[in-house]
Amino acid sequence: MLPWSTNPDREIAGIGNTSFLGGQFFAEIYGLGMEYGAFTMALWCINETDRLRTDFGYIGLPRDFHTRSSFYHTQMMASHMKGEFFFTTSSEAYVRTIGSQSDDEICAMLLNRDQARGFEFDLILSGILRIAEGMKISPAGVIEEHNDDVWVFIG
Repeated sequence: MLPWSTNPDREIAGIGNTSFLGGQFFAEIYGLGMEYGAFTMALWCINETDRLRTDFGYIGLPRDFHTRSSFYHTQMMASHMKGEFFFTTSSEAYVRTIGSQSDDEICAMLLNRDQARGFEFDLILSGILRIAEGMKISPAGVIEEHNDDVWVFIG
């Protein structure tokens, strides 16, 4: 079997397609598509029929058909990301941010890639960064702030 034809570590806390990290990977790819104006973005497939090594669907194998992290990340983006891409930055290297803006809504998705730490963050929509505790997420253009936490997923 060729090394690239396998689907490694299929647990939710692993690194394969079925993992939480796999779902975050899809969200990051969608974010890049949004940023660079891709015409369309699509997952590999909905469901593979019966082969573990090619099980790359966002819905699990027959009998159970469990929805996976890639399904839920896609669903979150499809439900909440509206309008145009909205450039965001994070002061924490391990946190990827994806933003969108419509006429009446701004949406920011935070993806924590750090496997050991969670972060307190301030969402600063004015574009002005103040010195304070925690990570800073800053899209520009609106004067509003929000403080919260983004945590580590441990399966």
